Formats: sequence, C-alpha cells, structure tokens
Amino acid sequence: MNEKKNDKRDQELKALKKKNQELEKELQRKDKALPETLALLLLKKNWSFL
Repeated sequence: MNEKKNDKRDQELKALKKKNQELEKELQRKDKALPETLALLLLKKNWSFL
C-alpha cells in the first residue's frame, strides 16, 4: 500500500515538473516577445508623427 502512495506521488511530482518546465518555457518566450512588441509600437508611433 505504501508503494502505491509513493508511485502516485512520483507521478504527481513528474507531472508538476513537466508543467513547471512548460510554464518556464512560455515565460521565456514572452520575455523575448515583450521588447520586440515595444519596439514595434514605438516605431509605429514615430511613423505616425511623420
């Protein structure tokens, strides 16, 4: 019975680690996209003044 609990905990831990990795990857992607978006907005704003 104790082994079943450990197996279940191991599976939950593995799933949580995988989810964490996915979230970290998404965060890194968004961190890269933010400055690009800002630059595009600034360029668009500058062009509207011309």
